[in-house]
Amino acid sequence: MKVKIILISLFLFFSFLSFAQKQETINIVINKTPATVQVTEPKKQRKVRNDLRYYWYQEKHIVNTQGGYEGKLLHGYYIEFYANGQLKIKGQFRFGVQQGEWKYWDAEGNLQRVEHWRNNQLNGKTYLYEKGEISKIIWYKSGENVKENKIALLVGGDNQ
Repeated sequence: MKVKIILISLFLFFSFLSFAQKQETINIVINKTPATVQVTEPKKQRKVRNDLRYYWYQEKHIVNTQGGYEGKLLHGYYIEFYANGQLKIKGQFRFGVQQGEWKYWDAEGNLQRVEHWRNNQLNGKTYLYEKGEISKIIWYKSGENVKENKIALLVGGDNQ
């Protein structure tokens, strides 16, 4: 019985590996600054939606087009840096489409903005920062701005 369970488990594991997408991490330069991205080359052309913008990699360039792609889709984490080595952008793609939390920094390393994406549309709260503090919260639903709240910053940054 134990041997049968082990054999079934191994079969399922190797079956999963054979269906997995080939994914690789690449280091490229975008506008003279380094970036690290993960790309995937689907085993077959993925069905695309005409209303979505797809980000993909071809011949050492990241390209984005609405309703299609021709190359390796960005899939996984995306990290872009300033020339001084500071983080610039950090987020994630799912088969070429922006998903989840994206963070943006200035060249000195100060957090500027945190956004939430679903299917390449802003969705949920976006936080804007000034002097290390949240200055504004914007709510989005399917890419539409539905509400904004400005937050007063006290002198010296002491919000209570």
